[in-house]
Amino acid sequence: MTIMPCLYLLIIIIVLDKTNGIQKAFYSSKTPYKLPLLTLNLPLPPAGFESVCVQILARHGCRALEGRKYDKLTMTLWTQAKQEEVLTEYGRKLGENLQEFIAINDKLGDSSNRIQVVTSGKSRTIASLNTFIEGLPSTLTSLIDYEPANQILLYFHDNNKYETYYRKDRQLKNKIRSIEMQLYSKQMARNLLERLYNVSFVDRLANRYNTIIDSELGKSIKNEVDAVRMFHGLYLTGSNLRVEGVESLLEKYFLSDESAWFAYLQDAKDYYEKGPAFLNRTITYDMAQILLDDFFLHSTQCSQIDLKYFLRAHFAHGETIIPFAALLQIPILSDKSTPFNDTYTYNNNRWRGELVSPMAANIQWEIYQHYNYGKHQQILIRMLYNEYPIPFKSECKQYNRINNFFYTIDELKRCCNIIDD
Repeated sequence: MTIMPCLYLLIIIIVLDKTNGIQKAFYSSKTPYKLPLLTLNLPLPPAGFESVCVQILARHGCRALEGRKYDKLTMTLWTQAKQEEVLTEYGRKLGENLQEFIAINDKLGDSSNRIQVVTSGKSRTIASLNTFIEGLPSTLTSLIDYEPANQILLYFHDNNKYETYYRKDRQLKNKIRSIEMQLYSKQMARNLLERLYNVSFVDRLANRYNTIIDSELGKSIKNEVDAVRMFHGLYLTGSNLRVEGVESLLEKYFLSDESAWFAYLQDAKDYYEKGPAFLNRTITYDMAQILLDDFFLHSTQCSQIDLKYFLRAHFAHGETIIPFAALLQIPILSDKSTPFNDTYTYNNNRWRGELVSPMAANIQWEIYQHYNYGKHQQILIRMLYNEYPIPFKSECKQYNRINNFFYTIDELKRCCNIIDD
């Protein structure tokens, strides 16, 4: 029996949600990568077609903070509380754990057919590229061609138009503030902080009498929710430092409902800042068009008889993966934007940071060609998301009703509005 692609994707999401139902910790887009289910069997291509090349976009893995931010502000707040002698017994323990986290973080990182690789040039993507290469068989490492770092292709959010939206758009700022500063957020923040600091100290935070601003970082703590969000940033990072024991250092400070709520706040922020965001506003993902064009260009090139590369790997960021997924409008996963008068919630939208952009998230296009290319010149493409087969946008028609997830490149160009030069 064949399973329709959208139903198949929904089953995958439900399975992952059920797994998370027994979790006590939630990490949003900092969720460690989960390998596919062992029972997963990829559908076979249509008869006569064989794989000729693969393109992959991969988010970097993360094992530490790239620079001082959440740890610095959280430590500043804790130090202030210590000086004022308003720490609880639990709060005094936090100082030791913060110092241990910072020490661990500072230590990390001291130490014919070919493969084409390209990064955004940022340190995390370079580290991921190196790890990727280390994991290859030694017989393949000599086949790698390093394309110069390409920020325009893989760090496309660094542009004036998007920066204006991200930093100054009132619609965006008002929406995120309305989500973060709702009464439930304040109560969750207070519950956590009162386990660490005296009530009077938390009251001062809540009433904005105790503001911490770091102009160099461009971040601040202006209220109780800010304080917990900074601490939550460390908590999310800790999930990827299990070997070093950091996860257990920080996980104990968040109860399960607090972890879930602040993961939602992070998801909402990513959703509105990186896409799909607001209905009828495409600024968060229009900029990913250059990457989609690149995928189509190289899908065509690598399907030629004299192809040079059987793998083209792009190493990038969550700021690349999320807009790219929004542009692709993957059914259920990344195709639902939200009217301004409504608000993104877990109840009305299936978008989740842990599914769309966990650490090391990846989007693969597998390109297939008929073995008798002289007579059958169709090129087929199948897309995998985090190694699961998924459909393209709902407007795209599959190759046939039997071989789910396969599309001709001409059909994908049509439904994605790609115009050949």
